[in-house]
Amino acid sequence: MSSTTGQDGPATTRERVPEHIEERLRAQRQALAASVDELAARVDPRTQARQTSQQLRGRAEARIAVLRQRAEAYGVSTEMAAALGAAAVASLLAAVLTASRLARR
Repeated sequence: MSSTTGQDGPATTRERVPEHIEERLRAQRQALAASVDELAARVDPRTQARQTSQQLRGRAEARIAVLRQRAEAYGVSTEMAAALGAAAVASLLAAVLTASRLARR
């Protein structure tokens, strides 16, 4: 098997075969396409709004759980706990609407 020395060191005949070169190029194109798709998803306003909405929903659910625990600890009635939950939901809705307005800009 013959070999030559290239810029990166010795290169075998196998590495110079067009099929192997094409295979390496195909793999590099696929990796680049995946990177471009990932970057596009990161800057997509709808994706950002969806992620923000999910984060806010999680925060609101955690807050509701804390409020329920506090209500139980203080012996607050079911009606009062429901009112506190409604307030938490209202604040979540306001945050989601704000996030969606920001995503539209």
